Amino acid sequence: MNRAEPDHLLVRDLDEDSAAVAELVEALRPELDRVLRQLLAQPKFFELRGEDRDDLLQEVLGRLAVVLPRFRGRTWKLVRSYARVVVRSAVGDRHRFFRAARRDVRRRETDNATRAFERLPAVDPTPSSAAALGESVQLYHEVLETFGERSRRLLRGRIERQESFVQLARTLGFATEDAARKSFHKAHATLLVRLAARGLDG
Repeated sequence: MNRAEPDHLLVRDLDEDSAAVAELVEALRPELDRVLRQLLAQPKFFELRGEDRDDLLQEVLGRLAVVLPRFRGRTWKLVRSYARVVVRSAVGDRHRFFRAARRDVRRRETDNATRAFERLPAVDPTPSSAAALGESVQLYHEVLETFGERSRRLLRGRIERQESFVQLARTLGFATEDAARKSFHKAHATLLVRLAARGLDG
């Protein structure tokens, strides 16, 4: 198969020929990988540089496998141009999702786990409120035990002791303050999900 210009595939009915679609998608892989590298190198997408590029490439190829049978361009040039649009769209979608998720985590910085330590009553608690608080704290510690040691220390340092990311990076061996921050937000989001699954909704 001529990977440079596989025009022979474009004369086949892609609606009916899944093998031709698969070959066409595979022929596009090297070029789309190059386009993806170039996009992720752009400053506006710096937040995605820690993402798995292979995973993102597979997402792009999966999209192409779905849309190419409906694409009516019948030249290799048109297909390549369309595929590059799909790559840019996928990167844009991933970037928007990443930023939205990060904003959500930041909005919930004072989360269920933190509130377990902040809900100490100003006066002597009633037996029922004391019991509820105790259950929340116990549940928080139980869920923490489901994390690896480094993530657990990161979460406890930030949530319980309000340690700075500079300090956490130094004590836990992260390369940079930003690396510690990103790792915390990822672990923090997982913590919220696990607490909610155990019934601690805030």
